[in-house]
Order: sequence, then C-alpha cells, then structure tokens
Amino acid sequence: MSTQLLHTLLNIALEPVDSDRISWLTTELKTATRRDWQRCFAEMQRHRLLPLVAHTFLTRNLTDLVPQPYCDRMMAAHSQTNTENTIRLLTLEAILRKMAQRHLHPILWKGIVLADSFYPHPGTRPMGDIDFAIPSEELAAATEVFESLGLKQIHDATTEDAVYFGNAFGVVCDVHHRVRLFEGKESLDLTTELKPQHTNAEVFPVLGPNAMVAHLVFHMNGHYDETGPVLLWILDLAFVLRKWGELIQPEILQKLLPSAEHFESLLRIVRFLEEAFNESFPQWLSAEAKRVQPLTLAEILKQRHWAIWKLDRPRGWIKFMAYKLGILPKIEQILKKSIPAASVSSAS
Repeated sequence: MSTQLLHTLLNIALEPVDSDRISWLTTELKTATRRDWQRCFAEMQRHRLLPLVAHTFLTRNLTDLVPQPYCDRMMAAHSQTNTENTIRLLTLEAILRKMAQRHLHPILWKGIVLADSFYPHPGTRPMGDIDFAIPSEELAAATEVFESLGLKQIHDATTEDAVYFGNAFGVVCDVHHRVRLFEGKESLDLTTELKPQHTNAEVFPVLGPNAMVAHLVFHMNGHYDETGPVLLWILDLAFVLRKWGELIQPEILQKLLPSAEHFESLLRIVRFLEEAFNESFPQWLSAEAKRVQPLTLAEILKQRHWAIWKLDRPRGWIKFMAYKLGILPKIEQILKKSIPAASVSSAS
C-alpha cells in the first residue's frame, strides 16, 4: 500500500492544477494508514521528493490530508530547499554578472536550471551545488570571479575535469572545464539561452534541449551503481520533456548519447512516465518507447534500496540487518575490527 500511496502523491504532483482527476486521486489518500505514510515518507526521502510533494499539497490546499507529523516535516523540507535555492540564485546572479563583465562563457546545467525554469517552484527541486561548464582557457579568469565573490576553491574536491568553489553560506559551485560527453560534438547546437524565472539575471546560458536530455540520462546512468534509479532525476526528465519535448531532434539526441544503452534508458523512463503518470511525449519518442519494457515504480524503489545498502555484497546485508535491529553503530565497529582492510575496501 505504501507504493500505491507514493504513486498517488506523485500523480497529484504531476497533474495540471485544473485537472479534474485531483479530487478522484485525493480520495485514495483516505484509505492510507499511518504505517503506509511512514513507509512512503521514507521512500520520498530516499528519492528527494519531499519538497515537490509538499509544495503540491500546500498550493492545492490539501495539507489536511497528510498526517500532521509528516506534513510538518514535508513543509520543513520545502522551506529549507526554497531558502537554500534562493541563496544559490542570488549568488548565481552575481557570478553571471561578473563573468559577463569579463566576457566569459559559462554554461549552466542540471539542478539550478531545473529549479528556476522547469520545476513549478525553486523550492521543489533540491540540489547540492550549482553546476557550470567553462572553457578550459577561461578557467583562470573564472577562478578570479569566484574568489572575488567569496567562493574559495575546495582543493580536496578537485577532479581531473572539474574544480569546486564554496562560500561560508554553503553555496558550492561545481565548475567543469572539460565535458567529455560533448567533446567533438560542438557542431550539434549544444547550448541556448533561457530567461530566468526567479532571478534578475538577464539570461541563463544553458544546455540546449538535445544536450540537456542527453546529459541528464548520462548523469543518471553514470551514478546508477552507486545510487540506483532516483525518482527526482526521472522527474527532471519529465519536466524538461514537458517544456522542450517538441524541440528534441531524434537524430541529434542519439548522436549526443554515448551508447544505445543510454537511449534505451531514456525510452524505459518515457514508458514509465506514460504508463504511471499519463505523461504525453512527442509521437516519435512515444513510438520508440513502445519497443522497450518500461520501468515500474516497484522496480525503481527496490533497485534504489539495493544500491543504497549495497545489498549485492555481504557487508551490505550485515549493515542492513543491523539497521533493522537498531544496532548499526555497534555492527559497524565490529566490521571495522574483524574484516581485513582489503576486504572492507573491495566491499565498500
């Protein structure tokens, strides 16, 4: 029943405001038990959905349908996400203004763009950082911009392709100076500009429709072993395809995706969104999706659960059972002492 409850909550969140299905969907909530809400709330946390569901129930005056303890925690998650994203957007506005003065060419993608221009409200899309791409030859000048605004380089987080900057307010910028996914594909119309919805910046330089979808799928697949499928990332695609679906060009999209496996992942998500939430997509995309098996909500929840606990490994099962028994810290200490370092390393 908790899976059905989650399905209903997401259906309500994805329905248009004036939908005549809302009243029918809300009647399903009345049969949910406290235990259903407890389990469903845990799943929403795992899949980072609390702010979106909270906003939906708040704006549609449905909060009285949620048991008080869970309603309060959902609203707190929405409020926190909104506060954090407001700070990020104000910081981003200053960054873009200074970069424009220096004639730099940043590109924005993922969370901050989705929160501002695709999701129903900035407080509905949680994120950990602001994602940029910057030409490698402009990185030194961009670093000066970040540092002039109090964003210092986080040296421990630096990778071969990206540099991180952070400030005292918790704003972190993930700045890629090399984007391997798009190398050699610069002629495929990779970028565009958006008019921001929640900041005074003139424009957001962003990935274009084909590149945005390709990057979201690539990012999701790249983290699959670590995270499993994340419903937040699946909804990212839903909101992007709602706004830009008719602009997607199949031949360009397939050139941008690194493999047929990535295209199949997109198609499975499309079928899932169609069948579970009545989403509609361009005819060509819907037709292509019919040749693959859709994801299911039960499959998504199970695979996310397995990935988080690493249940494909014995150590994962030990920790999971310790968690269920309420003795996780004690078991972790035993594991550290009893399992050889090489074994722990290979299992973690």
